[in-house]
Amino acid sequence: MTGSIKVKSMPLLKLGHWPGILHHRVIVFVSFIFLLIVPDVSGTMDITTVATSFVSDAASSIAGQLPSMYAFVDGTSGTCIGDGGGDMYDCGNQINVMTASGTYYNQLAYTQSTTASSAGSDITYATYKASNVWLAAFSSPSGNLGAYYTSGNNGADGGGSMSYGYLGQSSAVSGYYGWYKKVYNAGDPSINEVIITTDPSWAHSIGDSTDNGEHRLQGNGGVSEIYYLMWAGSSGYGYRCEDTIMMWG
Repeated sequence: MTGSIKVKSMPLLKLGHWPGILHHRVIVFVSFIFLLIVPDVSGTMDITTVATSFVSDAASSIAGQLPSMYAFVDGTSGTCIGDGGGDMYDCGNQINVMTASGTYYNQLAYTQSTTASSAGSDITYATYKASNVWLAAFSSPSGNLGAYYTSGNNGADGGGSMSYGYLGQSSAVSGYYGWYKKVYNAGDPSINEVIITTDPSWAHSIGDSTDNGEHRLQGNGGVSEIYYLMWAGSSGYGYRCEDTIMMWG
């Protein structure tokens, strides 16, 4: 299943000055860019800097702007979220990367640390759950990141709805692009995901049912940075995604 949502141009905005119609996923995207990537644009992305910024600033800022968030459980150890509470998952949110040459590093362990861990090759990463927002950040100084995807099973079990699409380029820092997936209206907590990287040409795809946790972004070449964010909405809450409200720089 493939597809995208086109977005219309809007003026550059600063954090904290959101038009009333801004939908929540765009707020997450731009808050993340401002608070995590902007502090580190002076050089090569550093996992410790990004993870520390997430814990100290970005997670609480994102959570403060999202209504109906669900306080999911687990996500700090292991390789998946077993249930998450409310049948959100059935061992889902597994994280995987592929190198530009096609080597896979699957079901990476959660770290809950601001210190980088090795995924393989020259790829390092960290995961962190804070303020009910979940982050995975990946870095490869040689530009060897060729794909990122989640896997595992969701608790929706084929019920509810799902959608996905392209968020466009951040208005905060040029050269960063976002894609989203959401599984919602199944009664279980909704699952909301954003992937951010630096190549807008990457192919975006998802699994074939609400039970399938796959969310994949893959390119023909490698990049140096990939970020993934996940949060839950209470009782299947569906965060809006409208094509008139994306912020472009």
